[in-house]
Amino acid sequence: TTAVDSTRKYDVDFVNWENGATGEAMFTFGDLSKKTTGLVKAVNQFLKTLLTYKGSDPFFPSSGTFFEDLQYKGGDTDSEIGTFLMEQLTDALSQRKAVQAKNTFPDDESLSDVALSEINRISADEITAKVVLVSEAGESTDVILPIIGG
Repeated sequence: TTAVDSTRKYDVDFVNWENGATGEAMFTFGDLSKKTTGLVKAVNQFLKTLLTYKGSDPFFPSSGTFFEDLQYKGGDTDSEIGTFLMEQLTDALSQRKAVQAKNTFPDDESLSDVALSEINRISADEITAKVVLVSEAGESTDVILPIIGG
């Protein structure tokens, strides 16, 4: 048997990537048995912040980023896209750190850093961006974000 840590709060793993990395990220509660903690939980919360359009939540209008605008005004060069994307990643991390500062989370569920490690062009209007997220516990993971141009 596996011991259950009763001090830890579980979260539903709500990010569902349709068709792999080239698909659409959807927030769903379809499989409530899929619970998560640790770095996966931190990544879920970060992605929720990053992929929520700033101003779209009437209860938390300052929450979210302008990540979605990347498809319209991110720029043509990898450098311009990278600069715009890093601004959005930094904004999302700042918001997550503000939440972390107000609450007590285990180190493996608290993010300390985010970095853009690569941008890959799939076609003229489709790119993927590999993002590295690092927890306060020193664990890291890569997340590939699909970006479809407009």
